[in-house]
Amino acid sequence: MLRLGSQSTEPYWLEDLPYGVRFEVKPLTGLSEHLCQTIAQKRTEQMMAAQEELKAARDAMIEMGAMDPEATAEELENAAVVDNAYWVYLVEELAKKHLKDWDGVADEAGEPVELTPENICLVLRYRDFMRVFYKRFTFDQLLLDAAKKDSGVSALGTTAEAPTTAEDVPAGVSPAPEGSEVPAASAAQAE
Repeated sequence: MLRLGSQSTEPYWLEDLPYGVRFEVKPLTGLSEHLCQTIAQKRTEQMMAAQEELKAARDAMIEMGAMDPEATAEELENAAVVDNAYWVYLVEELAKKHLKDWDGVADEAGEPVELTPENICLVLRYRDFMRVFYKRFTFDQLLLDAAKKDSGVSALGTTAEAPTTAEDVPAGVSPAPEGSEVPAASAAQAE
């Protein structure tokens, strides 16, 4: 059941991330997710236009284990690689827009590292970190989307094109038992 108004607006901690890291995040909303998707799409388009950025993206994907080090420049134009770059950009944008604090991120000397967009991207590049963060962070929004999937508005703005959920009633059959009373409010609306 979808309970309107039940989605918290308070930041919360994502626990059990890889390497003992914890992220304090602002809740994900459909609007903020769409904004991050739009930014990721623009970054992907810019990446495709700039060959130097393609090489940097290739190096980053190799570093994360998402691409074979033997990949050639031609492979960078492969649609799957472009999709992967889009996904990387999307997760980076989600993290940069929603992280408020973190715990368990330190430099080589063991000192806590400041939460900056650059450092967020560095943390996300650790093996499996990006995937685990994305799954845990977007899970609630995914459930909301699934709950709304078959109950959203239609393209025409009516339910005329929605699938029928009840059988047709044979002619002459009353939709209500004989002699049932219609509540006063309903009777007034019917007139």
